[in-house]
Formats: sequence, structure tokens, C-alpha cells
Amino acid sequence: MKSLLALWAGPFPVVDDPFRRRVYVGVFTAAAIYNLVFGAWAVLFPQALFTWLQLPAPVYPVLWSCLGMVVGVYGLLYLHAAQRLDSAFPIIAVGLLGKLAGPLGLAISVARGDLPSRFVTLLVFNDLVWWLPFGVFLLEGTRLGAWIRAAGPRASALLHGLAMVALLGLVGGSEAEPDVSKRAQYLVDHRMVWACCWAVWSAAAVSLCGFYAWWAARVPGGWRADAALVLVGVGLCCDLFGESLYVAWLPDAAVAWLAAAGQGPGSQSLLALQQVATNATALLANGFYTASGILLTLASPSMPR
Repeated sequence: MKSLLALWAGPFPVVDDPFRRRVYVGVFTAAAIYNLVFGAWAVLFPQALFTWLQLPAPVYPVLWSCLGMVVGVYGLLYLHAAQRLDSAFPIIAVGLLGKLAGPLGLAISVARGDLPSRFVTLLVFNDLVWWLPFGVFLLEGTRLGAWIRAAGPRASALLHGLAMVALLGLVGGSEAEPDVSKRAQYLVDHRMVWACCWAVWSAAAVSLCGFYAWWAARVPGGWRADAALVLVGVGLCCDLFGESLYVAWLPDAAVAWLAAAGQGPGSQSLLALQQVATNATALLANGFYTASGILLTLASPSMPR
């Protein structure tokens, strides 16, 4: 116990690389802004989340407001971490622990039928997008951390190769199937395969951010590298948002489509949701990824033409 407390008290690894310091400052500042905005939203509009997720209004909305207040307070801690990287370890460690426990609790609740899978979309922004940068920061000064940072290109290539294979499990439920009824039936019959294949694509999207960070760290300093990381981060958010709609919302919409035999306003949610998800992933996310890649290419003068 004494050694554990001594580790928690420091001294903590010092981030001496200027580029990585800028990345961590940007990530923790973004986390602070997100938590403060989310906390204010939950406090001021406690019914909004349940309306968006198509759930019954809570009997005691003040409990959700209290949870929002706690999330907002975390934002203040992340703001402190962004300003004091050398002492940020405990804050980020506790933050990452919460972001790991949240999805685990959701998985248990969904498996028991207590919560709908639509909560996955909320977890994308509350938890999943922060795993990689928080985890890499906590591994600063270790061999494992250096190995993870160096493995960016290979990991991205491997995961994108797996994602290409995973396409085989997605074709039947995508717009590649012109018959909407067959598409809906595929989503209902192969829900687990559909979710697992999209999980591979989500991992590939995260690995792309890691690869771009690896690339940006190796080009001459300047605004292009920093702007490229901002763009790829925005693209990742669009990508994971769209993929969360595919995984957590679309199969339920397919059930409604089949129940209504494709007739009536309620059945149209399948097509509407699929269009939103496709625009988020194929259009917005890939657009931001491309713009980020262009900036990094322009910032890499040693590359062959």
C-alpha cells in the first residue's frame, strides 16, 4: 500500500517533447470543454437526453442533473491537467478509469435489458474517443508507451486490412443491397455480426488518428501539423457517431420497418437513420481525413513527388 501511495504521489514522468505536449494540452482542453458543456446541458435540460434517445422521461430528473454536475466538475479538473501536465497523472488516471467503467456498466445493463443499446452513441463522446490519448499519456516515460507511439503506421495498416475483410459482414445491411426489406431482414438476423464488423471499422478509425499523430510528429513544426490533428480528430468524432448509429440504432429501426412492412411514417426511420450515418462516415469523416492528409503531405517536403 505504501508503494502504491508513493507512486500516486509522484514524481510523474515529464513530457519533454514539445509536439506531444501540444497534443496533450489540446486533448485535455477539449475534454474540459466537452465536460463543461455536457454538464451544463444535463443540468439545464435534464429531459433532453431521454427525448433524443426515445426513452420515457425520468421520474426524478434531478438525479440526472446531479450526474451532469459531477461531469461538469471533471471538466475543471481536465482544464487544470491541460495547464499542469507534469502533475496531471492522477486526474487523467481517474478520468480514464471512469471512461472504462462507463462502457462496462452499459454493456451489463444492455445485456440485462435495463437500457437500450442507443446509449452507445452517448458513450462514444463521453468515453470512447478519449481512451487512446488518455492511455498514451499515462504511459509516458515507459517502453510500452514508446512502442505504442511507434506502432501507429503498422497498427493502422493492420486494422484497415481487417476492416476490408469486415466489409463482407456489412454488405447485406448497407445501401449496397437495393431491396430495403432484405436489408432490414439482414440487420435483424445478423445483428451481432453487424455490430462486430462495425467495431472493427471503429478501431481502424482510431488507428488512423494514431497514424496521423505519428506522421505529424515527424514533419517540421508549424500550423499544418497541428491543424491536421484537429481535422482528423473532428473526422473521428463524425466517424464514430455515424458508426454508433449503424450499430445501436439501425437494427431497431429495421425491426420497425419489417413490422410496418415498409409503410407509414414510423417505418421511414430506417432510411433516414442510414442516410445520416452514411453522411457522417462516408462524407464528413472521410472529408476531414482527406483534408488532414493533404496538410500533412504539404508539410512533408522530403516525401517523393
